[in-house]
Amino acid sequence: MKRVTIKKQSEVEVDIAIKSLGERTPKYIKLISWMVKTGDQVKKDQKIAILETDKATIELVSEYDGIIHLAREEGDILSIGEVCGTLETTETKIISDDETSDNIVIDDASSNISIFDPSINGKSEIEFPFDHDQYPGLIFSGEFKCGKLHGYGSITMSEEFAESTVISGNYEKEGDFIDNELNGLGKTLDYEDQIEFGNFKNGNLDGIGWINDGDYNFTKAIFKNGNLIEIIKECDILNQESRYSILSIFHSIDLDALRSKMK
Repeated sequence: MKRVTIKKQSEVEVDIAIKSLGERTPKYIKLISWMVKTGDQVKKDQKIAILETDKATIELVSEYDGIIHLAREEGDILSIGEVCGTLETTETKIISDDETSDNIVIDDASSNISIFDPSINGKSEIEFPFDHDQYPGLIFSGEFKCGKLHGYGSITMSEEFAESTVISGNYEKEGDFIDNELNGLGKTLDYEDQIEFGNFKNGNLDGIGWINDGDYNFTKAIFKNGNLIEIIKECDILNQESRYSILSIFHSIDLDALRSKMK
């Protein structure tokens, strides 16, 4: 299994430089107009300026996501290699424990955006750092497609994060995933000790599912996009051996057995 750990995210500044415009160096490069202003958030491949040479009018595009800062004014004459602005972006280092893989560096504009290496396929594991804004201390494990959980897998909180955080409770998801969201049979446990299991669609219960009351009592119901539509019955489906903690209750839910019953 390939294991990938996202080690850190740090703010970096990237120069916006005028690159070669072909085999022949133009007689001049003029900055006709900016299409953005200092402080704007720009996306990779977004058009940011219009340049003019003795041969053509050219659109300058951003190579990264980030916050732009302009360094030259409209009407300025520029040269190849000259810096006309900078981008504040986020560098995320992804370290692969697979001996056949090199270290990977991915640039992204914000630590709020999930970062997944699209080359990760098959059975793998990705661990996020404690300071990640969207997935702090979480481990994604299972079948991957283009860098995201796609097939049977799980999302759990690392032991180190659980021991160091002020957040009480547990966090786990397990089941059939598509693009990191439960789609199909699955089960979830959130920080408030709420357990849900059954059929999921885009991360929400959809169809027949069960929810608990923070204890051992469960309600079987029909759900639509996470909303309870109709209660089928209240039930106690757990054996005595599982009644040690909310986490043991969660782990006692056998999705394979449930899958067979629901066919």
